[in-house]
Amino acid sequence: MRQWPRLTALNVGLFVICAIELLSVVNFFVLPNGAMYDTFCKLPPKSTQGSKKVIIVPINPEQLYSDDETWIPFLNNLHDVNAKQILFSFFPPRASEQFYARASEFKNVIFGRQKQLPITSLNVQTAHQPCNGASAFVPVPDVVDKYTLKIAPYDLPVNQYGIHRFEHALFPCNEAKKQIKPNFILAAAQMRNEAPQTIDSQFAINFMAINRVLPNISFESIRSGNIVPELFQDRTVLVGLGKSSDSPGFQTPVHTGSRSLSLVEYNGFALDTLIENRIIQWPGRYAILLIVSGIVIVGLFVFPLFSDTLFFIGAGLFYPLTVIGSFLLLRYAFVWLPVMQIMAAATAVFMFIFGRKYMSKNQFAREVILNKSEQLKDRFFPDGFYASQAYWAKVVNMVNQTLNLERVIFLEKVPDDHRVREIIALNTSIENIQERRRDYERTPYSTAIMENRPIEVTSFFKRVKEEDVQYLVPLSYAGQVQGFWAFVISSRNMREINYILSIIRNFAVEIGELLYKRAQWLAEKKKNQNLFRKLLAVETRDDLYHEVKGAFPFSRF
Repeated sequence: MRQWPRLTALNVGLFVICAIELLSVVNFFVLPNGAMYDTFCKLPPKSTQGSKKVIIVPINPEQLYSDDETWIPFLNNLHDVNAKQILFSFFPPRASEQFYARASEFKNVIFGRQKQLPITSLNVQTAHQPCNGASAFVPVPDVVDKYTLKIAPYDLPVNQYGIHRFEHALFPCNEAKKQIKPNFILAAAQMRNEAPQTIDSQFAINFMAINRVLPNISFESIRSGNIVPELFQDRTVLVGLGKSSDSPGFQTPVHTGSRSLSLVEYNGFALDTLIENRIIQWPGRYAILLIVSGIVIVGLFVFPLFSDTLFFIGAGLFYPLTVIGSFLLLRYAFVWLPVMQIMAAATAVFMFIFGRKYMSKNQFAREVILNKSEQLKDRFFPDGFYASQAYWAKVVNMVNQTLNLERVIFLEKVPDDHRVREIIALNTSIENIQERRRDYERTPYSTAIMENRPIEVTSFFKRVKEEDVQYLVPLSYAGQVQGFWAFVISSRNMREINYILSIIRNFAVEIGELLYKRAQWLAEKKKNQNLFRKLLAVETRDDLYHEVKGAFPFSRF
């Protein structure tokens, strides 16, 4: 049997790991992973309760350009109802110094500076311009410098093929001193002492843990004081531009089409995720590499130990269990697994193991059949086979001692005709043939010749058990039909029928070859014994050449 190199599994494992890593680096899995992630997020949430700590206040462009007569009462009314925090995603363009002076007195007001250049990269790892860049973020009004106000940067959400799942958390502000500033959303969560202890430069927003719509209050209600104080207890009020009618908005896993979000709504979901500490943990590059390596190692060194049945069951269950496990981890532990990388690695491993098993079995079966064939030839077909008149008995003897067949009948081709005749039977009698047709140019013989393999037939034998199966296989060689082999396989051997049929097909080829070569041997012998031919060739006796030729009629000298 073929010996596989010792390092084959190791080499394949390294290749699969490197290939998955390369595909991950070029973002090949971003789209399918994102699609599956979005599908899981769209499933009914475990809780439909709205956010308890965030209220959004969408405003329109006209309200944005209000003056102090609007903004100062707006600010005072939120302070009077004890709002936990007030976040502005902009600097009111027409607000005066009095507004910022009043905001500095409350100590719970944060202003966001939006980055002026939108992110166009599809890569999650998007670099930011420094916070102190000349044109990186919107300018701060000059009057603000007189007061101590909390100001933090922010940017448009990360775009992954049109879907927004992440929010920026940190911005590098001084490369030399390695200073990092938090997003104004993160800064708000930190002021509440409810931000995560550690956080990456970007975090995945949890769109599953709360209702699909955030609580919101109209701008006019707050400005006029027509609000319920209890509604603002321990809540952060986020003020920003709402979505205009002609704006496409931001598509999220659960907000698509006309239900897309405005920037203030998107920031509201991000803030709620931080405050409730429900960030979805997406694995980094090295975590993915570790997971894929584990899958490959386990697959290559454990699955080959399984039987064929257990292997196919395990491989078949792996995919649904991976999907179910990923969903449960996402829903209850807020952890997202790289499903597509896992499935790709597992598929490559399973294909390698299956191919290795298949080739090994094929090689083993081939060697067994070839060895068995040679042994049978040596045992049943000695040198006297061609000259024997009972050569069919030798064939039947081989079949009887090698295969466990219920019934066997051999049919021989009539010389110079397209008919066959029954010649010998095993475990039955020749009279047990129900099929009366003997013209091998008609079915079922012609079908067997065309298929060149054992074909299932019906009503060929008489009195066959209903559960047994009848077959017919041609005995041919070099395109010439030598006969046919009809047999019955018992229902007891149905589990091994494919293996038995493959052996019978090989034996049929061997028998057809023997019968063909016997006919050639007889023809050669008859030709050599022709006295008139000998006289024309001036041959009065067999010389050494003819003796050797007679001993090896099909060898070339």
